[in-house]
Amino acid sequence: AGADRPTSGGSFQARGLQMTLLSATAGDGTGPVIGATFGLLALASAGMLFLNQIADGDNVCFADRIVPPPKDDRDYRYVEMDNGLRALLVSDPDADTSAAAMSVHVGSLSDPEESPGLAHFLEHMLFTGNKKYPKPSEYFNFIKNHGGSANAATGLEVTNFHFVVPPSNFLDSLERLLQFFVAPTFEKSMVNKEKHAVSSEHSKNIAQDEWRFQRLRRLTTGNPRCPLGNFMTGNLVTLANASTLELTSFWASEYTPNRMALAVVASEALDVLEAKVRGLVAHIPSGRKHPATFGEQPGPVAPSQALWPGGNVSAGGVAAGGRRIDFVPAGDVDALRLLWYMPAIEGEYNKKSMSYITTLLGDEGPGSILSELRAHRGWAHALTAGASREATFFVHVGISVTLTQEGKEHIAEIVEIIFAYLRLVTKTGAERWRWEEEANLTSIAWRYLEPPDAQSLAQALAETLALGACPVCDLLRAAYVYREFDRRQIADILDHLTPDTMLLYVCSRDLAAEASRASPMRTVRSGDDAGVAEQTGEWLTEEYYGIHYRVTELQADHVVRWKSADAERLNLTLSLPPRNPYIPTDFDRKSAPRSMARDDEEGQPRPRIAKSTALERIWLHTDSIFEQPRGVITCTIASPGVSADARTLWTTQLLVNLAMDALNEEAYQASVAGLSARVGVGIEGLELSAAGYSQHLITVLALAASALGTQGSNSSPNRTRVPPTGAVQRSFSRQRFGRVKAALAQDLRAAQFAGALQTALVHLKLAVRTQTAFYDRLSGVDIVEALRPEEVSAHAQTLFDQGSFTECLLNGNLGPEDASAISTELRKHLGNASLSKADLSALRQSVLSVPLGSTVYALDALDPAERNSAVVLYYEVGTTVGPRGIRDVACLELLELMVQQKAFDQLRTKEQLGYTVGLNSYRAWAAQAIVIYARSDLASADYLDERAEAFIQSHLTELNATSDEHFENDKQALLHSLAVRDADLDAQTSRMWQEFEMHECNFHRTAQVQDEVQSLTKADIVDMYRRTFVDAASRRKLSVWVRAPGEDGRETPRRKAGARPLAGVDHVLTPDRLHAWRADRDVLPNADDTLPCQAYEAHEGRTRT
Repeated sequence: AGADRPTSGGSFQARGLQMTLLSATAGDGTGPVIGATFGLLALASAGMLFLNQIADGDNVCFADRIVPPPKDDRDYRYVEMDNGLRALLVSDPDADTSAAAMSVHVGSLSDPEESPGLAHFLEHMLFTGNKKYPKPSEYFNFIKNHGGSANAATGLEVTNFHFVVPPSNFLDSLERLLQFFVAPTFEKSMVNKEKHAVSSEHSKNIAQDEWRFQRLRRLTTGNPRCPLGNFMTGNLVTLANASTLELTSFWASEYTPNRMALAVVASEALDVLEAKVRGLVAHIPSGRKHPATFGEQPGPVAPSQALWPGGNVSAGGVAAGGRRIDFVPAGDVDALRLLWYMPAIEGEYNKKSMSYITTLLGDEGPGSILSELRAHRGWAHALTAGASREATFFVHVGISVTLTQEGKEHIAEIVEIIFAYLRLVTKTGAERWRWEEEANLTSIAWRYLEPPDAQSLAQALAETLALGACPVCDLLRAAYVYREFDRRQIADILDHLTPDTMLLYVCSRDLAAEASRASPMRTVRSGDDAGVAEQTGEWLTEEYYGIHYRVTELQADHVVRWKSADAERLNLTLSLPPRNPYIPTDFDRKSAPRSMARDDEEGQPRPRIAKSTALERIWLHTDSIFEQPRGVITCTIASPGVSADARTLWTTQLLVNLAMDALNEEAYQASVAGLSARVGVGIEGLELSAAGYSQHLITVLALAASALGTQGSNSSPNRTRVPPTGAVQRSFSRQRFGRVKAALAQDLRAAQFAGALQTALVHLKLAVRTQTAFYDRLSGVDIVEALRPEEVSAHAQTLFDQGSFTECLLNGNLGPEDASAISTELRKHLGNASLSKADLSALRQSVLSVPLGSTVYALDALDPAERNSAVVLYYEVGTTVGPRGIRDVACLELLELMVQQKAFDQLRTKEQLGYTVGLNSYRAWAAQAIVIYARSDLASADYLDERAEAFIQSHLTELNATSDEHFENDKQALLHSLAVRDADLDAQTSRMWQEFEMHECNFHRTAQVQDEVQSLTKADIVDMYRRTFVDAASRRKLSVWVRAPGEDGRETPRRKAGARPLAGVDHVLTPDRLHAWRADRDVLPNADDTLPCQAYEAHEGRTRT
């Protein structure tokens, strides 16, 4: 639990490197060469060398030979078993963790009509036991007790099961996973519990607008016979009659080995892995059934489309015709979404024709759709575009526009502008240089791709292999290959993006009043229901999410306008983007200066101080591990003028958002080239960061830094020039000011719809942290809405007048000259006024100690439609500083590991309190705690607290009874997790930066914790457990309850509603008393007493001298 990240703030994120199929990979996969004579051996070796060389080319793909990225030295092997199961074996002798994933080519689209959600329910039930391991929690307990984790997911066509464990426990874990597919028992006593788990999982999604839109989109495709319209998650109603007999029948019929794809990533040699896998999968019952096919395509189809077989008819015979769907969101959302369905295009991944089109549609630079809508008209806050192959038989292209208040009045004009841009793209024709520019960017990304962690790799390989989305040889590089520029295919896709084939979704809270007047509404359960009901054009209610929507034909006059939309005739400033100047060409790596190249005593990389003054402290770590031409820069700028109080903080946030809004168009091409930068207001001041290829990294940071002050900046001659932005904070049009202010207020207001559990977590921070304005989003709404342009301009001119102190970390392919350049750049914008030690300490975050005993802080949910109650139970442990600090850290880590799975098993699996239940350690700003959290649509908040407390009190007996062998196994599992290396440069940076955020600068922490774990005894764990949870003289508990509307009258299967006394509660806290309660709390520890980063700096100076 590190420092919280701002949810509001200006940023431009790297877009060019975000691939959707696989994000990294693997080794050369060459098998043993066997020959009868020396000559044959030599010939085979020469042939294999030749294959190795030519297989690296983008245009070469041998059927079963996997091509890894250059930085991946793992060994790969593809094998097919006698029973039809396919497996991908990955050997990594140096692996910190091992993982496996099994994907079965069957998902929710195969649900029986009478049991919606059965595939998902089956996924849950497979965890509840099998013939060899019959206990319901046996699999989870084995994985967790050995320091691993496991989970599963059900998709439209694939169900994926996966785990990750230490290498020493991999083969035993794999054997347990594969028993799911050999002889599951579907224990009858677990059927009802898992139905509740499935239903609770659905309940948590009901108020989330992305889930709601996904459900509505699949329900309203234009083809009522398409299986996408069926409800797929399942709940207590749809699964009411689902029995063990039906589960067994579905499993036996659909889980056949020829539909299964297994991926394993482990330290064993390939031959060992293959022998083990062959032996285990041989026990899977034989059977062969082809994966289901779905002839009914989604979406309306226009005549004479080359993409569709049969001219104007899809495979399922859908008639033409675009439609408009209005719907009411759960949150404060105003958006417009244009959607087109089309069939999956075989081999399109070789050509990236879809990507060519969506890259242009999603452009944010000058001349783009977004520029016209946002900068010129003030109708949109944001725009995204993309294509998704959601299932094997179709893809969809979508454009999403987040609307301003004014934009909601111009729906037809916005769509017209989008079609004018599409006409411009079509008229210009596909240009090879644009395609080659994208190909170049992905080639660079592939060249420097870091191998993913074992779990991510196993999951992605298994799913892609199961779906057969590409040949085996391209499993790792499908997202990165650009083999053929197909001008005709691009034109065919563009021809399909017409008003006749468009589904237009309009989402607004403003529609709620109109929908409510239409009550009572007809209820829609499935695509068949929708097909009949939608013909009326009336308001309807989707049954499972309660979505209010209506479907109407597009207005004929609008369709005519959209078909003839032309940028020149409409006097629009639309144009296609120019060549990208930020694409890197310099990949040389820098070496650390000798004086700064030392690792610590344990060989752990750590940063060194490159520059230290009263104004700033800049730390540098020149990477020698990952060998990347990339860097990461992270800075915090503390200043009273930034965040001294709530009004100052939110004024600064609006100022930053205005500045970044002005810079967005210039920065967009940098983001396409894999660079990102952000400026935001954090807990202790401004946060400035940049990441990406180091050639242009300082340039991008300078661009973002120009949002900090009023002076323009220009980079050095050998870098891309940054345009002057001197007036960006002082002058802004009233239209832009109003638009950006409204967007910030809407973002802050969204806290009301964040959900019960998130609300509880926020109020925990409001209770126990010293700096709270950052968390109190709803209070910020009134401040932001009252701000005037002249106030923000005046604030910009005095932002750093009271002084500032900057802490920066540079990590990666960066050197002392970059640290100097950053210092120079920051001084342009921050001035030369410094902060006193007292002023700096006053800005820093700390944690308050909660009182002895048990305190309840009860709140009502903010959202009147909230269905869930939630609790966060905070048990204070102590601090990370002082003579016992590191030992307590180690003890808490081990305590968490020993109790976490037990709590989950009791509260979720056995008692079924809710889908989201857990126990975690909690560390922030020198404070430590244990947190238990739960969210439920069945149980009340006080009942959740009561059951969690009952577990805590009863578990002490079990903890005392832990065997020595079990205790040592837990210690080894923890030591293994502590020894896992940083996966990439970003992970390494995050680990280092957390020490600065927490103001501790203990870069030896991991090694110190490992040493303490070695000497821990069971008595140490029991002692901490007693001090934290049991003993009245030391127990400090704060319960944050968020109660759903109507909770007091809620009945559950476990307890009747009614009066519930607050047993065992010593203090009751209410929102109106929070300020006074906080004033009585001690700081734990006092930030003024420990300045370890300064102490570390002094030590560094002595060492260097």
